[in-house]
Amino acid sequence: MSKKKTEESSEPVYIGPMASSSHRAVRETIESIVIAFILAFLFRTFEAEAFVIPTGSMAPTLHGMHKDLECPQCGIAYRVGASKESDEEASRQNRRGVPVVEGVCPQCGFVRRDLAGEPSFGGDRILVNKFAYQLGEPERWDVIVFRFPGDAKMNYIKRLVGLPSETIKIHGGDIFTAPNPIGDAPFVIARKSHRKLRAMLQHVDDNHHIAKTLDDAGWPRRWQSDPDNPPGALEESLDEHAFSVGDREAVRLAQRWTSDGSNVDRTAYIDFQHFFAGRYDAERRRDGQKPDWVRAFNGPVWLPDELVESGTVYDFYSYNTDDLEHLNTVRFPEYWVGDLAMECEVEIEELQGELTLAVEEGGYQFRAVFDLEGGGVTLEIEKHGDANANIRFGDDGSGPSRVVASDAIVGTGKHKLMLANCDDKLFVWVDDVPVEFDGPTEFAPLGNTRSTEYDIVPAHIGVRGFKGALSRIQIRRDVFYTPMPVHPRHDESEDETRPLVFHTGADQFFTLGDNSPSSQDGRIWNDAVPGTPHVVDRRLLIGKALLIYWPYGRLLPRWPLFERMKLIR
Repeated sequence: MSKKKTEESSEPVYIGPMASSSHRAVRETIESIVIAFILAFLFRTFEAEAFVIPTGSMAPTLHGMHKDLECPQCGIAYRVGASKESDEEASRQNRRGVPVVEGVCPQCGFVRRDLAGEPSFGGDRILVNKFAYQLGEPERWDVIVFRFPGDAKMNYIKRLVGLPSETIKIHGGDIFTAPNPIGDAPFVIARKSHRKLRAMLQHVDDNHHIAKTLDDAGWPRRWQSDPDNPPGALEESLDEHAFSVGDREAVRLAQRWTSDGSNVDRTAYIDFQHFFAGRYDAERRRDGQKPDWVRAFNGPVWLPDELVESGTVYDFYSYNTDDLEHLNTVRFPEYWVGDLAMECEVEIEELQGELTLAVEEGGYQFRAVFDLEGGGVTLEIEKHGDANANIRFGDDGSGPSRVVASDAIVGTGKHKLMLANCDDKLFVWVDDVPVEFDGPTEFAPLGNTRSTEYDIVPAHIGVRGFKGALSRIQIRRDVFYTPMPVHPRHDESEDETRPLVFHTGADQFFTLGDNSPSSQDGRIWNDAVPGTPHVVDRRLLIGKALLIYWPYGRLLPRWPLFERMKLIR
């Protein structure tokens, strides 16, 4: 698997109150009107202040200065950080602003090198509740604003992951905590609520955004029918959708699967593999081979029996691909991510049969089996190679081997189903509503922090006796907290997810950025500014990030992207 990784952004993660200047008069006028209406209501109950996000340490939750893009090949919308263009940010580092000219699509891997002509937008405008922590205690996973411990004149925004008097361990991409001093207490995983989890999930794949250029060239589709399926059990079809990027017209493909319900004796599957065009471009250039996209445009095409390397899902951030020259010449670690979520749209014609959503992680399969006739759903965990002994649920592993929810699906028609395996817990949503089970859906640590052969095919959908259709299948991943930002791996045999431990005092907090590979946060403050503690004292807290009220977008240079006006989770 390729180990290349984008370099950490050198910009500080400073955020500050909005400043006015003559060349921003129009923007400030519009913002002032919006703020006036919002604050008129907010100030009736608590004090709020408006801030601007200049850098991408909290991307994709919050965007700093960025380019708002749409891939001309698959049509997916994404963003690339552009903080290094900011003269204000550059001046703080005694350098000049550097234009962003390139970026990589997170869906199909297409490299855009024409971004010099794309506008760069300012960061998200957010409201901060400065009264929140006078009424209650900060909670884990809050997005908070505070004064930087190394320079109280600078305001930072991060996610709170460590509470007072805790020992915090970063391991395998997850957060673990124990009392401080630790004594004999074991570390326990810090789990997110279903709302926080959904807000923090990041894009991996959407099968309604298949690049037609790749498909025409014979590049394998990520979702494919299992070759052992009964004949006719699942039929694939492709729909074409026209779209435009600037003055360029293009077509993307959308997969759809139908089943007539005839396979009542055996489950038929479609399986996901993470083929990522361009992922190995650097190595192929060094070997004198054509990169994937060059080959797709110029030929020769991929033959039906030609092997295309499939990698595991890893912590790729399109936001950080603003410097491909560095990305293609320096090898940084890329981390396998096993905490995955899968969502699909289901059209149920008859209440019969069953439908299974399954994801893999480190040699274990996690399943949600929907009984379409009875309306219930069952969760189970199976260790590969031990099919007769399902893993028991519960933090201590003493719970049942299956948990059930009744009446999860009621009626035929269209439904949206979602399964997530994150933070050693299974989540299920039906039509965006979390499903409650008759037992715990947490499970004890399985020791599955390394990928196995099963993670090459990390997601499956199975049908037995199901009559209907499947479409808009999406794969997302949880935030993977790296041991250190952009830390080169010196020993290939070394545990790439080695633990990193920090401690908080009685009135101290530990924070991390959602953009873990490119965030100057509590992991490195002492390295960046010697003498700076890794923690935030309570007296430095400013407040809780409340909502994005003005997110710049791609419609016009200063027109908001309305769908991102939302509460900050």
